[in-house]
Amino acid sequence: MRPRSLPVLLLALAFSTLAAGQGLPELGRWDTVVVFGESGAPLDNPWVGGLTAPQFSAADLDGDGVQDLFVFDRNGGRVLPFQGCISDVPEAPLTYLYRPDWRTAFPEGMQNWALLRDANCDGVPDVFHNSQSGIRLWLGEMQDGLVAYPNAPTTNLFGNWNFGAGDQQLPLICLNTDIPALDDFDGDGDLDMVTWTETSSTLYAYTGRGATEGSVGCGDTLVWDVTNRCYGMLDEASEDNGLFIGDAHTCGFNVEGPRWESGELTGITRHAGGTAALLELDGDGHLDLLLGDVSYANLIACYMADAVDGQDSTTATNGSWPADLGGEAVSVERFPAAYPIDVNQDGVRDLLIAPNVTFEIDGRRGVHWYRNAGSESQPEWVLESRAFLQDRMIEVGRGAYPAFTDFDADGLPDLVVACKERYYGPGNTPAMLARFRNVGTATAPAFEQLDTNWLSLPDFGVESVAPAFGDLDGDGDDDLLLGDELGNLHLWTNGASPGNPAEYTLTGPAFPSASGDPIDVGQFATPCLFDLDGDGDLDLLVGEKNGVVNLFENTGVGTAEFTLISESAGEILVDNLLGINGFSTPSVLDTDDGRWLVVGNELGHLQVFDLPVNPVEDAGSEWAEVTDQWNGWEEGEFAAPALEDLDGDGAQDLALGIRDGGVTLWHAGAEDAVRGCSPIVDRLDEIRPDLLSNWNPAPNPVSAGGWFSAPADALWLMDLTGRHIARLDGSQGRFRMPHGAATGTYLLRPVTQTTTGAPLLGSARRMVVKADR
Repeated sequence: MRPRSLPVLLLALAFSTLAAGQGLPELGRWDTVVVFGESGAPLDNPWVGGLTAPQFSAADLDGDGVQDLFVFDRNGGRVLPFQGCISDVPEAPLTYLYRPDWRTAFPEGMQNWALLRDANCDGVPDVFHNSQSGIRLWLGEMQDGLVAYPNAPTTNLFGNWNFGAGDQQLPLICLNTDIPALDDFDGDGDLDMVTWTETSSTLYAYTGRGATEGSVGCGDTLVWDVTNRCYGMLDEASEDNGLFIGDAHTCGFNVEGPRWESGELTGITRHAGGTAALLELDGDGHLDLLLGDVSYANLIACYMADAVDGQDSTTATNGSWPADLGGEAVSVERFPAAYPIDVNQDGVRDLLIAPNVTFEIDGRRGVHWYRNAGSESQPEWVLESRAFLQDRMIEVGRGAYPAFTDFDADGLPDLVVACKERYYGPGNTPAMLARFRNVGTATAPAFEQLDTNWLSLPDFGVESVAPAFGDLDGDGDDDLLLGDELGNLHLWTNGASPGNPAEYTLTGPAFPSASGDPIDVGQFATPCLFDLDGDGDLDLLVGEKNGVVNLFENTGVGTAEFTLISESAGEILVDNLLGINGFSTPSVLDTDDGRWLVVGNELGHLQVFDLPVNPVEDAGSEWAEVTDQWNGWEEGEFAAPALEDLDGDGAQDLALGIRDGGVTLWHAGAEDAVRGCSPIVDRLDEIRPDLLSNWNPAPNPVSAGGWFSAPADALWLMDLTGRHIARLDGSQGRFRMPHGAATGTYLLRPVTQTTTGAPLLGSARRMVVKADR
């Protein structure tokens, strides 16, 4: 691992470079670094950064005839394109691989919601997105094999409103908290919309004019008529998410000439948000509604039938859909939204259901895939996954704070990721640590996840933690310093003997400064350990909610004692959203050209400041800002940097944690390395043959009690969640499936040993078991 100090004699030599701010390295994405999940299977998209409130659209983004996914995350306005990849192996599942290099094709600055649809029938997906309380549309075109949006719209979308005095051109309404239903609902070839009204109690219907009128509605000119302000003949109760239908329904004022009569609106001023999806739910030949509410975990199915004038109206509702149809009821913690998408591209649309709010949700298991095992006209809804895409990426919860240390003492930097909180329910949001062991080499990193609750932090009651590792007692190994929500620091001492895996014990709760009082920087302490003054021991920088950086000098002898030097080192105050906080997270960039202080902020930017020759002595001076957004990154909010040389080239690489609970990885001095249908992925089977990253059991399927071959001495037999069922010991690569194994699909994972004797988890493979013979 890279030393955390510089010889004093080199500091003056580097000073002129530091003062000029020269030599700041460029970084490229490093998405090709392999990560094995807890089950042992390699993750498809480990370095996405996590998902919080994703919205899904299906579209062919690169013109190859295969459906891709456009994902827009309400949290931070993140644009996340995924390339659809069809395997050459028959019956192999479709894979979606993250393409960050496609993000620049889409409009910048989108907020709240964004969906892709082909509005003008040219075969290219267009972008609909929120603009204040309206809708803005970007028309797409193909450029060099990728969708592009070169022409910015100048206004929001307008429609024809008729309240009795003829058509008026007024903006279409869709509140920024809501998600509209957007599709060709009347089968005339153009797009229609259903959105909640401005009172969020009834639904608007915006009907496209249709291709039968020439270019109007499907071509260069797009026209929508506001045909109903009480679509579905339903309204929502003011005190909960109950719906009034039939005789209990009231509408109030409506547009002129709706297809049915309405009563009086009774002053409903209800809720702060709603979602809508319109599709066939029960196979009766009518499109039905799925409605979500900001305060609830379920979707309400509104089963529709034709009224006498052809207008759909709600005849029944059910709040446990699809349990009423034999499936498993939706439960997505808060404010679910449904997206009709053919996920597995079998020709039938499924449903992806995800939260439409950025708080009090399970960021690790929040995207539910209901596979349609039937047809479009006779759907059958089967819950296929509770963590679609999320279970194939690093995702620790809400707020990821990475750090590097060699916890298994094999000479390679391992990764530890703290989460601010993991949501288990109201009032139950503990902070946790997850370990990712480096199973690569000194020149090619690779990681495997070992756990999700290392050191059992919930037992100690610390919340919103951020880790820093360094030798604080002079015994040659890394100790752990954790910052917490209350602004305190807590010391876990590594008691292992040299050369052995770390053994941590909490020895310094509310760790004191040299004065004897607990270190307290206010709120949300984010520590960083580095030898700032070149005296051979580690000094301490601590970020905090207010956006400043606190500096403590290590004045101890042998064992660290920290003396406060400045509560605002370098006069740093990081950029922030509302001019109030900032949430600074510091790290030191140490290069041959000099040293800089890299500070993440709540906007998701990395600000870089020149470090003086001796930051301890010059803590009261202003440290020059080199850039307010290193590399121009827009990865996600609440950026948390961790710097470490992962490939032995002498330059620090970067792991960047963000609020969405994941991590992105960046390589120093390199071009972007991203995954795709023909990815350039580090060849671990050559680097570490004992990982068995390229193997398959045979035959597959196998009968219960049957024999099969695999290149390993022992295998773990697991269910699809990674739960261990049995250890299978082989003889010369031959294994026997247990006689009692039930029919179904399992995971097999090789078990080998590292040079230190610790288990090495190879990548898992699926094994299908047939009936016992």
